[in-house]
Amino acid sequence: MTINDPYQNLLANLNRILTSNGMQKQGMTAYASPYPSTYDYRTFDDYYSSTGYDQMESDSRNQIAAQTDRAVNQLGAQKQTVQQDADELARQAYISYLQSKGDLPQQMAATGYNGGLSETNQVRLEADWQDRRNSIDRNRRNALNSLDMAISDARLSGDTELSRQLSALKMQAQNQWASLQERYYNNLRDDWYRAQERDYKQEQDAYARDWHQTLFDYQKQQDLLKQEQAAAAAAWQQLMFDYQKQQDALKQAIEREKLAISRAAKK
Repeated sequence: MTINDPYQNLLANLNRILTSNGMQKQGMTAYASPYPSTYDYRTFDDYYSSTGYDQMESDSRNQIAAQTDRAVNQLGAQKQTVQQDADELARQAYISYLQSKGDLPQQMAATGYNGGLSETNQVRLEADWQDRRNSIDRNRRNALNSLDMAISDARLSGDTELSRQLSALKMQAQNQWASLQERYYNNLRDDWYRAQERDYKQEQDAYARDWHQTLFDYQKQQDLLKQEQAAAAAAWQQLMFDYQKQQDALKQAIEREKLAISRAAKK
């Protein structure tokens, strides 16, 4: 089953924002997570088991189960004692009943009554025995009921304490998990901003280098143009100088020719 990774989802959203806003320039790589893809705590259950909380939960279950078992066993032993004590009381009561039943004719003879065990005395003796036995049984049931209630209370108390401890463990783990998530999200966000700042600086540095190169190339072109212009001006000046020199030589030749003609005419 694929586990939904909130960190990878955040990365995908960040990169999607980059692309949609045109911020992901050519040569800029998409932001990647600084955490490995096999991040140990993808889910709360992973964190809970990996940090030992499941073992603490198991320890709590075993400890409370042992305490509850001891209490139940002690109460169970008391139930056995109640049964034994009640049985002993019933046995003693029956012995007393038999003894009273055997001694009654002698007691009546000692008082001058020789008619044997009367029906009234027999009924009274039987009723006393029944009352005594009923009392013992009633006390037995009351004691056993009280112990059964104590056993139920012990088990309920164990369940309640276990629930309280497990809830406390879950709450503690959830708080730590939330803090861990917040810290990692903040780190992820800060790393993303740092990456954007680094990419922006690299882009600005590239722009600056390109601009400086452009200026350098332009200045080089200007220098070459100036050199060409200076060379052209020098060539033009040399041309004008040569032309003027030719003109001057031509004028001198004409003047010499005129002078020679003038001299020849005078002769």
